[in-house]
Amino acid sequence: MIDGLLAPLKDQDGHVRARAARTLGEIKSTDERVIGGLLALLKDQNGYPDVRAEAVRALGKIKSTDERVIGGLLDALKDQDENFRAEAAGALGEIKSTDERVIDGLLVALKDKDKYVQAQAANALVKLGQSDERIIRGLLDALKGEDVSARVKATRVLGEIKSLDARVIDGLLVALKDPWVGVRAQAAGALGKIKSPDERVIGGLLAALKDQNYGSDVRKQAAASLGKLERMTPLPQLLTQLAHPLSGYRTAAAQALAQKDIPIDSTLQVIAKPKEDKRPWVRLGAWEAYELLEPRREAEKKSAELLHGADSLFTSGQWSVASGQYESAFESNPKVTPTDSLNAARAKFQQARCAAKLKRIVPALDDLKMAFEYNPTLRNTLQAELAQPNNDWAILQGNWYLREVLLKR
Repeated sequence: MIDGLLAPLKDQDGHVRARAARTLGEIKSTDERVIGGLLALLKDQNGYPDVRAEAVRALGKIKSTDERVIGGLLDALKDQDENFRAEAAGALGEIKSTDERVIDGLLVALKDKDKYVQAQAANALVKLGQSDERIIRGLLDALKGEDVSARVKATRVLGEIKSLDARVIDGLLVALKDPWVGVRAQAAGALGKIKSPDERVIGGLLAALKDQNYGSDVRKQAAASLGKLERMTPLPQLLTQLAHPLSGYRTAAAQALAQKDIPIDSTLQVIAKPKEDKRPWVRLGAWEAYELLEPRREAEKKSAELLHGADSLFTSGQWSVASGQYESAFESNPKVTPTDSLNAARAKFQQARCAAKLKRIVPALDDLKMAFEYNPTLRNTLQAELAQPNNDWAILQGNWYLREVLLKR
């Protein structure tokens, strides 16, 4: 098969060259001839832009750490074409090489004049992992730089890699006071993702609830992050803000409560009394929280009922009908809290099981992909089931896409 794709890499038609490069990327062959052919296309000058882009993507998918590949992609990272630079950054992220030149190149790309290149560099740095000292140091340097867009991207990456390094927490707390609202909003969101036990984080996020930019996401991100912090007791601390005279405080507190993984019924009982308070701003805050929590409660209840009904249909062998009900359970799930995500993942996993029982390969793979996005540990569940005789996934046994893509992410 590979031999038949090498010749098209040199075809006069750019569409053919691009398609051949894309196919070789899907195959993920590390054959010396494939690598050499794709590297040659990085310098393709025959007027069809997708050729070079497809070659870069293919090298990223193959994930070869060959010195020539790394060198070729680093050269591409300096290309005059911003789209090509962005593709190169993305490919380096897929390869996940911790070569010092790669990290340095991506950190430089984080400050690129093109925002798409910056975004791809940021995504690549996230994929390289949280423990590399050089990445953390470089991101913290970017956080102190004059380039606003680079500060925004660096803040986002620090949140995604979830490092509890004290320097990271210090840097993000400083970023919470950045003059640019986008940086402050990203910093607030990042602190929620990291979930540091540092007491200053709660104080910083509570202060961010008072952000003076009324049209920004700073308050919203701060509220969402407070809802994610495990050490943040929601009712004592957030109810105080829920009764604040200023609307921004109340809105942020209500949003934090709505995103907290807490028993909704008991929370609604607690805010029932403030709904009748004599002070109008207290009533407004309580009602704002109620209007966010009540729909979530109804959605969770509906999703749970649909999930239970689908399980009964599956057990009785009505796989086609059960599949539709699992889909409805997934769609009605609010997908707000970690518990919501686990239930959404289970609905999709079971829908995939129905498709497999019905011998529908593509729907089964699509549903598994979605299930793994909401709960990656289901990959282990599926692998354990596949190892058992007479399992529900017989139609997927030996499937290349399942084995090489879905179960390896």
